Amino acid sequence: DGTELQSGAWDYGTTPSYSGETPTKAATAEYTYTFKDWTPEIVAVTGEATYTATYTETVNKYTVKFVNEDGSELQSSEVAYGETPVYAGETPTKAADAQYTYTFAGWTPEIVAVTGDATYTAQYSSTVNKYTVTFVDHDGTVLHSEDVEYGSAATAPADPTREGYTFTGWDKAFDNITGALTVTALYKINTYTVTFLDKDGKQIGALQTVNHGSAATAPESPVVEGYTFDKWDAEFDNITANTTVKAVY
Repeated sequence: DGTELQSGAWDYGTTPSYSGETPTKAATAEYTYTFKDWTPEIVAVTGEATYTATYTETVNKYTVKFVNEDGSELQSSEVAYGETPVYAGETPTKAADAQYTYTFAGWTPEIVAVTGDATYTAQYSSTVNKYTVTFVDHDGTVLHSEDVEYGSAATAPADPTREGYTFTGWDKAFDNITGALTVTALYKINTYTVTFLDKDGKQIGALQTVNHGSAATAPESPVVEGYTFDKWDAEFDNITANTTVKAVY
């Protein structure tokens, strides 16, 4: 740069020598410089002369890291200034969670020619997970099945029917799906009133409430003067509706 390092007088015919500190040249982002020699070549003095330091240059290398989204290092290498780094490892991955599945989508910032140390971080696109929701009847028969996105609601089928029972709902909520789910239909058994009557229509004993398919309990055989009890006029060992049973004499 023209900065004077040393100046002195030398006799004609003698060869000058440099006795100062080794010359230096500040590094740049691209190069590191090392003193090489003087120019022109030093020769015996025949007149005033100026010698200028010359340098060799070495392209600088910088550390380039590729890291996963969580900061874990995937690759680290030294890359020369001006070269564009290349990731040579396996495709980065990010573990799925209940809500999303992740797919590698590139690096941030955008990969460019090296001008200094750099770190590139893996980026991911996300896809909402879907889960199978299955609606089943009391006996395990599948009524409906569908795939539902995480956080969304499933759609129940039409209310199922069961002989002798009334549908009362489903055994668990399905308005916020967060995993595979089986939903089972719930029922309440139907009950019926069984009334026992004497021959004149008078009720015998208390009304009975009987579950569907069960038997009613007959009261004591009625006694009517001048008559002998024969039987009841209807079966009551398998009740499937409100039933009136009358004594027969």
